[in-house]
Amino acid sequence: MSELNIFVLIKAKKKLIILSTLVFVVLGMAVSLMQPLRYSSSLKLLVVQKAGATYDPYAMSKSTDYLSQLLSKVVYSNLFFGRVLASDLSIDSNYFGNGIKERAKRWSKAINVKSIKETGIISIEAYQPNREQAEKIARATALTLMTQHANYHGMGEGVMIRLLDEPITSNYPDQPNLLLNFLVSLFAGLAFGVAWAYLQAPSQHQRQIQVNYQHHQPEQSWDEPMTEATESYQEEEAPASFPWQQAQ
Repeated sequence: MSELNIFVLIKAKKKLIILSTLVFVVLGMAVSLMQPLRYSSSLKLLVVQKAGATYDPYAMSKSTDYLSQLLSKVVYSNLFFGRVLASDLSIDSNYFGNGIKERAKRWSKAINVKSIKETGIISIEAYQPNREQAEKIARATALTLMTQHANYHGMGEGVMIRLLDEPITSNYPDQPNLLLNFLVSLFAGLAFGVAWAYLQAPSQHQRQIQVNYQHHQPEQSWDEPMTEATESYQEEEAPASFPWQQAQ
């Protein structure tokens, strides 16, 4: 198989590779289109600490990074979600359902909050089928963090959260990312098809060698005359005469 050229393999198995690629693309796009289309709205916050009498830049930087990570996790709690809804009554709370588990699950999918390492910056992204609702959730989440962050750490007024960017809301649905999913499905199908063809090639190659060997191997027959070597062997080994013949 090491002697087989990859381009020759692809040419020989192009139907298999094309079929595999089509299957992956169709399945990938079907899964993508089954998901609801959603708009996104994103903004950034900055965690700022007031310098004390003994100012230590390194310690303050580590503390700010810790606070940004902590607050980015707090956003996913049910209590924080309730405060977000209370901060803007125009947010459609029916979208998140009624049960606690259902609301928590939908809230975790509607929001993406992460801390940018060693910067103290918190990135907020909200996703909703309605463009205005996505922007409202992003703003409400940022406002809740800016005004009620002290409830989640023990540093009181020594910490401030400031708005870095106004919300940037997409004009068209960007979730799921159809282009990205198409490209991933395309490359996955090609890779699977080539790998499948590659795995099939050794067994086929061995079978072809076996067929060629059997085709060129002469068949032995019991009716064939003895060779000279056999005749000479028999002449050397055969006795000249039997013992009783010698006695006579």
